[in-house]
Amino acid sequence: DTMSRYGIFVEPDNILMVNGSQQGLDLIGKLFVDPESCVITSRPTYLGALQAWNAYEAQYCTVPMDEDGMLAEEIPGLLRDGVRPKLIYVLPNFHNPAGTTVSQARRERLVEIAREHDLILVEDDPYGELRFEGDDLTPVFRLAPERTIYLSTFSKTLAPGIRLAWVVAPKPLIHRLVQAKQGADLHTGTFVQMVANDICQRGILRQHVKTLRRVYRRRRDAMVDAMTEHFPEGVSWTVPQGGLFLWVRTSDTINTADFLRQAVEEKVAYVPGFAFYPGERGGEHSMRMNFSYSNEETINEGIARLGRALKKELARR
Repeated sequence: DTMSRYGIFVEPDNILMVNGSQQGLDLIGKLFVDPESCVITSRPTYLGALQAWNAYEAQYCTVPMDEDGMLAEEIPGLLRDGVRPKLIYVLPNFHNPAGTTVSQARRERLVEIAREHDLILVEDDPYGELRFEGDDLTPVFRLAPERTIYLSTFSKTLAPGIRLAWVVAPKPLIHRLVQAKQGADLHTGTFVQMVANDICQRGILRQHVKTLRRVYRRRRDAMVDAMTEHFPEGVSWTVPQGGLFLWVRTSDTINTADFLRQAVEEKVAYVPGFAFYPGERGGEHSMRMNFSYSNEETINEGIARLGRALKKELARR
């Protein structure tokens, strides 16, 4: 049902159930990541992917982002410089950590580049169901099913403790991923699959996702409104159309890794931006904020405290 809403119809042999998308990323790493080639990704990018692939001595070739996602037009320049990639890794919807969505034009350009250079596209889409504004965009998998590995999960919609996700890919790739998974844990637990299937068949998940969209939209709005009220001038942020996160850019005089100590003294926390940059400097003046967990009142209080800490730090400089 989740795939068909995007116009994607596949056979069971195109699907592999895994223990969370993180296992899917790890299996991809086992098959395709090595020190002799690189993974093309955005900067910043998902920390969990870096953690999964660093174990295989991954090398990264990065391109910057803007409000429409990763700058696909930067990729041919990397290739002309002699880069030898195997994968392009993309988070198409409500990027973690940036909160951005890759535009339709850039999705199509990514596919053109992948076909021209015979690259595999890894489309990591855990948040696509959590759109609360705008229209769905065509998944990369639908544009290039012959070379795309698509991942999604129940953990962001059903419950975080339900470590159940799926990989959709061409049958030859699924066969190789199955072999890699057998060496890790033989198979994904039957019981959790039966529970998820029962919930889906009874329509419970569909209604639950509708509730999540309403709740997360209110919480995103609460965080954006609070930042507008409490943050000092010069601080900017993304306004995602869905998902769980937004990306804050502070003054260049504030290193968010160092500033975290002051934030914790105010009993608030965030993830410093540097953690999302693969093997390079970056993100020193950025932070990832999560709006999905706390209610609106708590969000407003937390942002007010963070705003006070930012103003105090700026006044010292």
